[in-house]
Amino acid sequence: MLKIEKNIPVPLSSYRKKSDSKWSAIDTMEIGDSFEIKCPSTVKAREKFRANIIGAFNARKMKCSIRRVADDKFRVWRVSKYEKKNAKLRAVN
Repeated sequence: MLKIEKNIPVPLSSYRKKSDSKWSAIDTMEIGDSFEIKCPSTVKAREKFRANIIGAFNARKMKCSIRRVADDKFRVWRVSKYEKKNAKLRAVN
């Protein structure tokens, strides 16, 4: 059985803020800026690494383009901002 308790404060979150993350430099990028970063050696790890980079850009509502420039390096460009597409709202009967 659960014991219900009142007036227990919620602890602070243990999650890091965006500004504290390893991808915080993305916040300062302008369209056309790029950076080079070392990539993992295995195919599976590279795919996950690319997904993490894309996710970091998506979280900031930015788009990026990633190219492998050497066996162990990616170059990542900020290419544009996300823009909301004009979605038509339909009434549901």
